[in-house]
Amino acid sequence: ELHVVNVDFSPIAIEAMRQIQNSDIGAMRNQWLVADIRDMPFQSSSFDLVIDKGTFDAFEASPIRSPDQGTHASDADGVASLFKEVNRVLKVSADAAWLQFTHTAPELRLEVLSRVAQREAWHIGYKSLGEDENGFEYFVYF
Repeated sequence: ELHVVNVDFSPIAIEAMRQIQNSDIGAMRNQWLVADIRDMPFQSSSFDLVIDKGTFDAFEASPIRSPDQGTHASDADGVASLFKEVNRVLKVSADAAWLQFTHTAPELRLEVLSRVAQREAWHIGYKSLGEDENGFEYFVYF
């Protein structure tokens, strides 16, 4: 049975998703949770699949505020903490996956993913999803 847990740090975003998915089926299959993606309130090995649309992009593009004393962590620290937490909540299985949907080109994203993935023993691949109506090419990384 499919069960989807939607996580965002913004209560406003979570409430907007609840309103959009207010149907009986949407409410039954979806759970909405305000949480820090770097410290998710789930047991280890809880999920078969993590889908990311924009989270990695945000970590890569801006300094991340560290929970201790409000200091800024480097981009590399933010990406590494994201990888570590996704690695923790994914089941240990050849079928478990983290999918990232983004417009970031492979020559940029693969460099960042490869640096962190080596420490976590991940295998990385990608596929172009084509261009949207504005000419932006989208990719999925897995």
